[in-house]
Amino acid sequence: MKKRLLAMSMALLMAAGLTVGCGGGTADTPATQAPKTQKDGGETTQAQASGGGESGEQVTIRFAGWLEVEEATSQLFKDLIAGFEAENPDIKVETVAIPFNNFKDQVMIAANSGDAADVIMGNDQMMSAFNGAQILQPLEGVLDQAVIDDLIPVYKEATMYDGKLCSVAWMPHPVAMFYNKDLFAKAGLDPEAPPKTWDEMIDAIAKISALGEDENGNRIYGLAIPNGKGSHAAQRFQGIVYSYGGNFLDDTGMPNVETPEYKEAFQFLKDMADQGYMPECVDAKDARSLFATGVAGITFESEMGRNIYRTTSGLGEEFDKSMGVALFPVNKTGESTTINTRHELGIYAQSEHKEAAAKLVEYLLSEEAAVMYYDAQDAMSPRVSISQLPEMNKDEYSRIFNEQSATAKPVKITNALFDNAMSELSKSMERVLVNHEDIDTVLADLQKTVTDLYK
Repeated sequence: MKKRLLAMSMALLMAAGLTVGCGGGTADTPATQAPKTQKDGGETTQAQASGGGESGEQVTIRFAGWLEVEEATSQLFKDLIAGFEAENPDIKVETVAIPFNNFKDQVMIAANSGDAADVIMGNDQMMSAFNGAQILQPLEGVLDQAVIDDLIPVYKEATMYDGKLCSVAWMPHPVAMFYNKDLFAKAGLDPEAPPKTWDEMIDAIAKISALGEDENGNRIYGLAIPNGKGSHAAQRFQGIVYSYGGNFLDDTGMPNVETPEYKEAFQFLKDMADQGYMPECVDAKDARSLFATGVAGITFESEMGRNIYRTTSGLGEEFDKSMGVALFPVNKTGESTTINTRHELGIYAQSEHKEAAAKLVEYLLSEEAAVMYYDAQDAMSPRVSISQLPEMNKDEYSRIFNEQSATAKPVKITNALFDNAMSELSKSMERVLVNHEDIDTVLADLQKTVTDLYK
């Protein structure tokens, strides 16, 4: 029990964020360890550690992620792993499936005990924390350099820490606007002419909200977006901040939230909630459910939205008839400015099978895997050569997201405590939306808190 409490305590310390670059171990766990014992009791050989060996023995590596536990991606993930194993019969992949909301903490705990998976999935927030805890292996010299050189520059830059490539973007997720054509028509709006400006969007939101209830007595909202309950919602909120011309960081890399732009973005949320146009403090799952069930007129979502809504609605491709997609409305910046998040892949710094792990990462970044993911989830590729293939640009939906990608900006995550800062921002959103506190006061408190975190 004492060992378990110690491991959990250390994991929480790492989750708070050590601000050092990738490639080392934790304070108690050096980056280089003596070979461990396999589950069958045999010692790991150098050939196994390098990924298969010349003698043809099979090596087992583990992949930690959440795709397998989500209905929309479970089968796809199994197909991807099967495809990799078919091409690499000397490597077997065991999956460590962890629900998204628990993922970061569970990886931290496993890493502290020296038992994290060889390949670790994460979003950009998680990877910043993993990097700070020194559990990520620098990838140059490990991955095929041709793959690294083919990464779209903005995505490669986003995963560099102190000049080291500590993870790679797997799936970039530019956020665009989704809208319900049926609700547009009922509200007297043209379902084939979505809002192009912020003011037009607010007008549409008001008219849809005025519909009141649907035939089943469910409240109809003009807007449903994540606006509380965790760091993910706060990071998504940065897209709205961008549209007002703001930025989480100033030119020195420090938090910069006590600004007119942040105040305007917070005021937008407050107005939407106060007028009953938007439910307050919902997470991404709640917002998706409202849109998928036809009681929300507008939401903001990544390119994975189409298949998420097909699955969540239970209607499959039939849902497409009610769904429209358009560029993020133009606001104060004069262009369609929004956020671009990423799913990323990293290799555990203490992995004994880095060569095999690298092969799995390279496969997941390959054309074969990218086309599989695109066909199943409309996922985009971070590689220049693959993103331009006709197979990755089959319809208008893809065209919208490729165009949106050009103006969607990643949030620059330069500090291991970014995820903690987003959690504090989420709490501030709740203070405004639920407690109805003064925005200036809330932002002043938030500025102090996140500045202290970054220091």
